[in-house]
This record gives sequence, C-alpha cells and structure tokens, in this order.
Amino acid sequence: MTIVPGSAVWESSGLDVELQDSPALLLPTEDETLLLNVLARSWAGFSWYGLGTWFGRGDTNSVRGFAERFPELAREQVAQATGTTPRGLAVRSEWVALDPTAEGLVDFYGGVRSSAGKGSALALLPPEASVRAWYAASTALVNRALLAVEAPGDVDIAPAQRAAVASYLGLATRAGTAAVVPLRVHPSAGCLVVGDRALLARLAALLPVTAPVSGDVDWQTIVDQASGPAL
Repeated sequence: MTIVPGSAVWESSGLDVELQDSPALLLPTEDETLLLNVLARSWAGFSWYGLGTWFGRGDTNSVRGFAERFPELAREQVAQATGTTPRGLAVRSEWVALDPTAEGLVDFYGGVRSSAGKGSALALLPPEASVRAWYAASTALVNRALLAVEAPGDVDIAPAQRAAVASYLGLATRAGTAAVVPLRVHPSAGCLVVGDRALLARLAALLPVTAPVSGDVDWQTIVDQASGPAL
C-alpha cells in the first residue's frame, strides 16, 4: 500500500500541476470483489457516497436511477438532477449515500470504471467532511458526461474534460474527502484513493496486513503499460 505523489499520478493525464496536491493511495489487486469487501469493512467509520448519471430515450421518468438499479446499495438520496439534452436524450443524475456492505457495490464500481469519470463517482467522507462540499465538487463530472454526449464531433473537448477532472479531484481533496477511482483493469484491477496525504495515511492505517493488495504492482509498472486511473 503506497501513497503516490500527485505530480506522479497525474503526469500522464497532463494534470500534474493542477493536481500536485492530490496524491493517491494505490491499491492494485487480483481480486477486486474481495478488495472492495475488505475496504467496506475496514472503512466502516467513513460515509460512502455515489454519483450516477444515466441517459435514455423518452422522458426522465423512464430513466432508471439508483433505487431501481441498486436497491440494496442505495441508502438515502442526497440530491438529483433531471433534464433533457438538445438531442432529446433524457438524463438523470443522482447523488446517494451508500451501504458499502450491501449487494450491488461491485456492480456500481464497475459502472464507475466504464463511465471513466463521465457522470459517475464513488467517494469516502470522514465524519468531519461535508457531503454538500463533495456534491458541489462532483457536479463537474455531470458536466463532463454532458460534454461527451452532446458536443459536436468536430469540437475538441479534451481540454474541457481534463479541466472537469481537475476540478472534481482538486475540490474534493481540499474539502477533506477521498475519491475512489478505479484502475483500468490492465495490468491490474483495484483502485486509487485520491485525497490529501493525512486522510490517505489515516485510511491506509485502517487496512489489515492481509488486505488483498498486489505488492508487486507499483505505479511505474502501471504507467509503463499505458494504464492508470479510469478517468
């Protein structure tokens, strides 16, 4: 379990300057389901929150949200936003308090990975952190999802996409929260937990020595294989 400096984590994304104060706890694993179970038990004193964004045809009521997709996982809704895009797509975003020990966490986590930071997120909040601050920071990812869906094909949205990631992670770190960012599956599954160094050290200290973390996979190995955070 290694805390990687922000300048190293975000160099390949071109965000090493903006996110130099956002280091990450590296938790690669060969058994992601087991790792998530261990994290849920070890970090039970923290509040877990999720953001999900979904698109569909028809009106916004036809787009299923957390309660329909992950009924056991969703504990309490914090906020929601619905609307219709210029192309006529219905969109639903929901911010929800989660029960990390419930069925559905693995599936939701897989969705966070596949969305690659476009409208979905998983976060940890210590008791002293504000869920309103995390909510405000995470709205950048909803904007990122809308950009990906609605921007014309001849418009380069990459700078705006990077700015949204920097906004979310930078604000979330300064708000005293931790973003749980999936690693791309190759060379390793697992996650990066992004936050300030004191919070990451606190989280690392709670993990058992038997946690299923691949000690032979370091950050340079991940970078060398053109992998990294699913963002």
